Amino acid sequence: MKIGEIARRTGLAASAIRYYEEQGLLDAPTRDMNNYRHYSESTIKRLEVVIHAQRLGFSLDTIRSLFLHDGSCSKSLTLEQINVRLEEIEQIETTLKVQREELLMLKRTLEESLRTGTAPGIACPRSIERFRPDRAAVMRSKHMMASSK
Repeated sequence: MKIGEIARRTGLAASAIRYYEEQGLLDAPTRDMNNYRHYSESTIKRLEVVIHAQRLGFSLDTIRSLFLHDGSCSKSLTLEQINVRLEEIEQIETTLKVQREELLMLKRTLEESLRTGTAPGIACPRSIERFRPDRAAVMRSKHMMASSK
């Protein structure tokens, strides 16, 4: 199957398929006499796994590590990475909750200032310190987003 057919069936651009191939997420395709890439049917299934995993926030490095030598996806490694991703999401949720509360507090302060005509007394609450995310988790999350681009 040529790259155009794979692109049509997966909804990916041919350039994205070639990129995934370069990144080691796909096995190198065979070449026809005219040097066109020729992919197997299993390429579509593998690309579906890659697309779905990226949608869930996994980095390309992580996705690559889930595949075994025979091309199948390791269930145990996938479960481990799901747990890691869930922890990262919990950290993000905690950060977002704190940011939401801070924004609501700032909104109330500014609305009160507008209503009364007084200068707002805005200070960063000290309670925020205990909700700051683990720096390593933030860095992993940033790395995941950067490598999935």
